[in-house]
This record gives sequence, C-alpha cells and structure tokens, in this order.
Amino acid sequence: MKIGLRNGLYFISIALLIASSALALLWYAELPDKVASHYNAAGQPNSYSPRGLFVGLMVGIEWAVGLLMLGLAAALPKLPTQMINIPNRDYWLSAENRAATILDTQVCLQVLAIATTLFLAVLFHVICQANVDQQPLNPTLMWGLTGLYMTFVFGFAIRSWWAYRLPK
Repeated sequence: MKIGLRNGLYFISIALLIASSALALLWYAELPDKVASHYNAAGQPNSYSPRGLFVGLMVGIEWAVGLLMLGLAAALPKLPTQMINIPNRDYWLSAENRAATILDTQVCLQVLAIATTLFLAVLFHVICQANVDQQPLNPTLMWGLTGLYMTFVFGFAIRSWWAYRLPK
C-alpha cells in the first residue's frame, strides 16, 4: 500500500514542478521588465530584479528544493544508519524495522516536497499578480500563507517525533 503511495507522490511532486514551471512561463509574458522581487513586512517593494532573473530564480529555487527532497527520499535506502536523523534511530532502523521506517520517511519527505512546492508556487503567483497590478503585496495574505506553511511544517515535525517514539 505505502509503496504505491510513495510512487504516486513522486509523480505528483514532479507534475507540480512541471505545472509550476509552465505557469511561470505564462507569467513571464505579463510581468514588467523590472519586477519587484523583495518586499518589506508591510508589503511595499524594496528591491527589484530583471524579469528573466526573477522568473528563473523562482523556478530554479522550486526545482532545487523539490529535487533535493525527492533525491533524499530516493537515496534513503542506500544511506548508512548514522546519516539518518530520526528519534530512536537505533530501534527504528534496526534490521526488522528498517524497510518500513525508510518507506514511511520517504512518504513524509515527498509530502513535505509537495507542500513546499505548492507554498513556493502560491508565493510566486501572489508576487507576480502584485507586479502585474502594480500594487503592494497584501501583508495579511503573505503572513497568513507563511503561517499556514510553518504550521504544516511544525505539525509534520511533531508527527515525526510522535511516530518515531519507542513503542511500549
């Protein structure tokens, strides 16, 4: 069951990266030559980049982060136990538990990769829309999106801590 989930999540991750790149190409044509690329906490732009650099950097960051997480997930079965940092590592990566633990950790990394790709894609969309509309960013929206993503990440960390506690 989890093997099918893992394989499906790989497909979803790559599909999201491709879709996000396609959307970036659509945005490229609409963006001004000089793009507001950095904003202060109030949503006012305070740094600008050439359009090509901005789009290339955003797409590059999405792919780098996504492929790093997916690559790590794919490499997990080959990594020595000492290189895998999970709570109660010796128990969970013992011979009888290793395969299931690796599979669970792969699924977790893939879910995190999907969430991160979605977060970055939404940020990119919001920033592009603000540039096309020549408006400041909505700080409530930006802080809300960031808070939502951070809540997800912290929840995932708690889930990992809970999942890898020693059984009674």
